[in-house]
Amino acid sequence: MIHLADIRLGLVSVAHGKASKLPDFTALKSQLAKATPSFTSSAAYQVTNTVAQACPPTGADWGASSNLPPIANAELCECMVSSLSCVADSTLSGNDTATLFSTVCGLDKSACAGITANATTGTYGAYSMCNGIQKLSFAMDQYYQHQKKASTACNFGGGAKVQSGSSSNSCKSLVSQAGTAGTGTVTSAPTGTGSSSSSSGSSSASKSASGAVVVPRFDMGLLQLSLYVLVAGLTGAGMIML
Repeated sequence: MIHLADIRLGLVSVAHGKASKLPDFTALKSQLAKATPSFTSSAAYQVTNTVAQACPPTGADWGASSNLPPIANAELCECMVSSLSCVADSTLSGNDTATLFSTVCGLDKSACAGITANATTGTYGAYSMCNGIQKLSFAMDQYYQHQKKASTACNFGGGAKVQSGSSSNSCKSLVSQAGTAGTGTVTSAPTGTGSSSSSSGSSSASKSASGAVVVPRFDMGLLQLSLYVLVAGLTGAGMIML
Protein backbone atom coordinates (compact mmCIF):
# COMPACT_ATOMS: atom_id res chain seq x y z
CA MET A 1 0.00 0.00 0.00
CA ILE A 2 1.29 3.48 -0.84
CA HIS A 3 1.26 6.05 1.99
CA LEU A 4 0.03 9.38 0.66
CA ALA A 5 1.31 11.48 3.57
CA ASP A 6 4.36 12.58 1.60
CA ILE A 7 4.45 12.45 -2.21
CA ARG A 8 7.06 14.28 -4.30
CA LEU A 9 6.01 15.05 -7.86
CA GLY A 10 7.76 16.87 -10.67
CA LEU A 11 6.34 20.33 -9.87
CA VAL A 12 5.17 20.16 -6.26
CA SER A 13 5.70 18.23 -3.06
CA VAL A 14 2.48 17.16 -1.35
CA ALA A 15 2.82 16.49 2.37
CA HIS A 16 -0.15 15.99 4.69
CA GLY A 17 -2.49 17.64 2.22
CA LYS A 18 -0.30 20.68 1.62
CA ALA A 19 1.53 21.36 -1.65
CA SER A 20 4.94 23.04 -1.76
CA LYS A 21 6.72 24.27 -4.86
CA LEU A 22 9.72 22.38 -6.20
CA PRO A 23 12.49 23.92 -8.36
CA ASP A 24 10.88 22.61 -11.54
CA PHE A 25 7.74 24.61 -10.75
CA THR A 26 9.66 27.90 -10.95
CA ALA A 27 11.48 26.78 -14.09
CA LEU A 28 8.20 25.90 -15.82
CA LYS A 29 6.60 29.15 -14.67
CA SER A 30 9.42 31.20 -16.18
CA GLN A 31 9.16 29.40 -19.52
CA LEU A 32 5.36 29.80 -19.67
CA ALA A 33 5.77 33.51 -18.98
CA LYS A 34 7.74 33.84 -22.21
CA ALA A 35 4.83 32.57 -24.31
CA THR A 36 2.82 35.19 -26.20
CA PRO A 37 -0.22 33.39 -27.59
CA SER A 38 -2.68 35.09 -29.94
CA PHE A 39 -6.37 34.40 -29.96
CA THR A 40 -8.83 33.88 -32.82
CA SER A 41 -12.57 33.45 -32.42
CA SER A 42 -13.92 30.19 -33.71
CA ALA A 43 -16.21 32.04 -36.12
CA ALA A 44 -13.25 33.79 -37.77
CA TYR A 45 -11.00 30.75 -37.97
CA GLN A 46 -10.42 29.29 -41.42
CA VAL A 47 -8.55 26.08 -42.19
CA THR A 48 -5.78 26.74 -44.71
CA ASN A 49 -3.97 23.38 -44.75
CA THR A 50 -6.43 20.90 -46.20
CA VAL A 51 -3.99 18.76 -48.20
CA ALA A 52 -2.37 15.79 -46.51
CA GLN A 53 1.41 15.92 -46.35
CA ALA A 54 3.01 13.79 -49.04
CA CYS A 55 5.41 11.00 -48.14
CA PRO A 56 9.06 11.86 -48.76
CA PRO A 57 10.58 10.37 -51.91
CA THR A 58 12.60 7.18 -51.56
CA GLY A 59 16.33 7.46 -51.94
CA ALA A 60 19.65 6.98 -50.20
CA ASP A 61 18.20 8.19 -46.90
CA TRP A 62 15.21 5.87 -47.10
CA GLY A 63 16.34 2.54 -45.65
CA ALA A 64 13.02 0.73 -45.25
CA SER A 65 11.68 -1.79 -47.73
CA SER A 66 8.08 -1.67 -48.89
CA ASN A 67 7.76 -5.36 -47.98
CA LEU A 68 5.83 -5.71 -44.73
CA PRO A 69 6.67 -8.26 -42.01
CA PRO A 70 4.36 -11.26 -41.53
CA ILE A 71 1.16 -10.78 -39.58
CA ALA A 72 1.45 -11.73 -35.90
CA ASN A 73 0.08 -15.24 -35.56
CA ALA A 74 0.21 -16.67 -32.03
CA GLU A 75 -1.28 -19.97 -33.23
CA LEU A 76 1.51 -20.44 -35.77
CA CYS A 77 4.19 -19.77 -33.14
CA GLU A 78 2.64 -22.22 -30.69
CA CYS A 79 2.25 -24.86 -33.40
CA MET A 80 5.88 -24.42 -34.35
CA VAL A 81 7.14 -24.86 -30.80
CA SER A 82 4.98 -27.95 -30.21
CA SER A 83 6.41 -29.57 -33.36
CA LEU A 84 10.07 -29.12 -32.36
CA SER A 85 12.37 -31.78 -30.98
CA CYS A 86 14.66 -29.29 -29.20
CA VAL A 87 13.31 -26.27 -27.34
CA ALA A 88 14.70 -23.49 -25.16
CA ASP A 89 14.17 -23.37 -21.42
CA SER A 90 11.15 -21.09 -20.92
CA THR A 91 12.66 -19.63 -17.73
CA LEU A 92 15.71 -18.12 -19.45
CA SER A 93 16.43 -14.48 -18.63
CA GLY A 94 16.71 -11.79 -21.28
CA ASN A 95 20.50 -11.72 -21.06
CA ASP A 96 20.73 -15.52 -21.33
CA THR A 97 18.40 -15.51 -24.33
CA ALA A 98 20.49 -12.87 -26.10
CA THR A 99 23.67 -14.84 -25.44
CA LEU A 100 22.15 -18.06 -26.73
CA PHE A 101 20.88 -16.32 -29.87
CA SER A 102 24.43 -15.20 -30.58
CA THR A 103 25.73 -18.70 -29.89
CA VAL A 104 23.26 -20.59 -32.07
CA CYS A 105 23.29 -18.15 -34.98
CA GLY A 106 27.06 -17.93 -34.76
CA LEU A 107 27.46 -21.70 -34.95
CA ASP A 108 24.94 -22.11 -37.77
CA LYS A 109 23.68 -18.98 -39.56
CA SER A 110 21.16 -20.99 -41.58
CA ALA A 111 19.53 -22.13 -38.32
CA CYS A 112 18.26 -18.57 -37.83
CA ALA A 113 16.90 -17.95 -41.33
CA GLY A 114 13.32 -18.55 -40.20
CA ILE A 115 13.43 -15.99 -37.39
CA THR A 116 15.47 -13.13 -38.83
CA ALA A 117 13.92 -9.86 -39.94
CA ASN A 118 15.59 -7.25 -42.13
CA ALA A 119 13.47 -4.15 -42.66
CA THR A 120 15.99 -2.75 -45.14
CA THR A 121 15.86 -5.67 -47.55
CA GLY A 122 12.30 -6.65 -46.66
CA THR A 123 13.36 -10.20 -45.82
CA TYR A 124 11.44 -11.82 -42.98
CA GLY A 125 11.36 -15.35 -41.64
CA ALA A 126 7.96 -16.94 -41.12
CA TYR A 127 8.57 -16.95 -37.35
CA SER A 128 10.14 -13.49 -37.07
CA MET A 129 7.08 -12.16 -35.22
CA CYS A 130 7.13 -14.87 -32.51
CA ASN A 131 8.39 -14.07 -29.01
CA GLY A 132 12.02 -14.47 -27.95
CA ILE A 133 11.79 -17.94 -26.40
CA GLN A 134 9.81 -19.29 -29.36
CA LYS A 135 12.32 -17.94 -31.87
CA LEU A 136 15.24 -19.25 -29.83
CA SER A 137 13.58 -22.67 -29.68
CA PHE A 138 13.25 -22.72 -33.46
CA ALA A 139 16.91 -21.79 -33.96
CA MET A 140 18.02 -24.41 -31.44
CA ASP A 141 15.93 -27.09 -33.12
CA GLN A 142 17.32 -26.16 -36.54
CA TYR A 143 20.86 -26.54 -35.20
CA TYR A 144 19.85 -29.83 -33.55
CA GLN A 145 18.46 -31.16 -36.84
CA HIS A 146 21.50 -29.99 -38.81
CA GLN A 147 23.70 -31.86 -36.34
CA LYS A 148 21.66 -35.02 -37.01
CA LYS A 149 20.21 -34.90 -33.48
CA ALA A 150 23.55 -35.46 -31.78
CA SER A 151 23.13 -35.88 -28.02
CA THR A 152 25.26 -32.80 -27.36
CA ALA A 153 23.48 -30.58 -29.90
CA CYS A 154 20.47 -29.79 -27.69
CA ASN A 155 21.96 -28.62 -24.44
CA PHE A 156 23.57 -25.18 -24.73
CA GLY A 157 24.72 -25.17 -21.13
CA GLY A 158 21.36 -26.34 -19.85
CA GLY A 159 19.44 -23.72 -21.82
CA ALA A 160 17.74 -26.28 -24.09
CA LYS A 161 16.03 -29.62 -23.72
CA VAL A 162 14.77 -32.42 -25.94
CA GLN A 163 11.04 -33.01 -26.27
CA SER A 164 8.74 -35.28 -28.28
CA GLY A 165 7.45 -32.95 -30.98
CA SER A 166 3.87 -33.37 -32.13
CA SER A 167 1.38 -31.42 -34.22
CA SER A 168 -2.38 -31.42 -34.62
CA ASN A 169 -3.88 -31.50 -38.10
CA SER A 170 -4.46 -27.74 -38.07
CA CYS A 171 -0.89 -27.14 -36.90
CA LYS A 172 0.56 -29.34 -39.62
CA SER A 173 -0.93 -27.07 -42.28
CA LEU A 174 0.51 -23.91 -40.71
CA VAL A 175 3.98 -25.35 -40.11
CA SER A 176 4.00 -26.80 -43.63
CA GLN A 177 3.39 -23.34 -45.12
CA ALA A 178 6.30 -21.94 -43.11
CA GLY A 179 8.57 -24.64 -44.49
CA THR A 180 11.29 -26.72 -42.88
CA ALA A 181 13.68 -23.76 -42.67
CA GLY A 182 10.94 -21.30 -41.69
CA THR A 183 11.47 -19.22 -44.82
CA GLY A 184 8.10 -19.91 -46.45
CA THR A 185 5.05 -17.67 -46.52
CA VAL A 186 2.10 -18.47 -44.26
CA THR A 187 -1.09 -17.43 -46.01
CA SER A 188 -3.56 -18.77 -43.43
CA ALA A 189 -5.00 -15.96 -41.33
CA PRO A 190 -4.80 -16.21 -37.53
CA THR A 191 -7.87 -17.92 -36.06
CA GLY A 192 -7.56 -16.32 -32.65
CA THR A 193 -7.59 -19.70 -30.91
CA GLY A 194 -3.97 -19.52 -29.75
CA SER A 195 -2.83 -17.70 -26.64
CA SER A 196 -0.75 -14.57 -26.89
CA SER A 197 2.67 -15.19 -28.34
CA SER A 198 4.10 -12.92 -25.69
CA SER A 199 2.79 -14.99 -22.78
CA SER A 200 6.07 -16.82 -22.30
CA GLY A 201 9.51 -15.44 -22.58
CA SER A 202 8.30 -11.92 -23.27
CA SER A 203 10.95 -10.51 -20.98
CA SER A 204 13.65 -11.92 -23.22
CA ALA A 205 12.38 -9.93 -26.19
CA SER A 206 14.05 -6.79 -24.89
CA LYS A 207 17.48 -8.24 -25.63
CA SER A 208 17.41 -10.65 -28.53
CA ALA A 209 19.89 -11.21 -31.30
CA SER A 210 19.54 -12.57 -34.85
CA GLY A 211 18.07 -9.32 -36.18
CA ALA A 212 14.62 -10.08 -34.89
CA VAL A 213 12.09 -7.27 -34.90
CA VAL A 214 11.20 -6.42 -31.32
CA VAL A 215 7.85 -4.80 -30.56
CA PRO A 216 7.69 -2.91 -27.32
CA ARG A 217 4.93 -3.85 -24.96
CA PHE A 218 2.88 -1.50 -22.80
CA ASP A 219 1.49 -3.42 -19.85
CA MET A 220 -0.45 -1.52 -17.21
CA GLY A 221 -2.50 -3.42 -14.69
CA LEU A 222 -5.54 -2.02 -12.89
CA LEU A 223 -3.51 -1.13 -9.79
CA GLN A 224 -0.83 0.70 -11.75
CA LEU A 225 -3.45 2.58 -13.77
CA SER A 226 -5.29 3.62 -10.59
CA LEU A 227 -2.07 4.90 -9.00
CA TYR A 228 -1.21 6.81 -12.17
CA VAL A 229 -4.60 8.55 -12.17
CA LEU A 230 -4.29 9.29 -8.45
CA VAL A 231 -0.84 10.87 -8.76
CA ALA A 232 -1.92 12.87 -11.81
CA GLY A 233 -4.88 14.19 -9.84
CA LEU A 234 -2.67 15.20 -6.93
CA THR A 235 -0.38 17.08 -9.30
CA GLY A 236 -3.30 19.05 -10.70
CA ALA A 237 -4.63 19.76 -7.22
CA GLY A 238 -1.23 20.98 -6.07
CA MET A 239 -0.94 23.41 -9.01
CA ILE A 240 -4.44 24.80 -8.38
CA MET A 241 -3.65 25.37 -4.68
CA LEU A 242 -0.53 27.30 -5.71
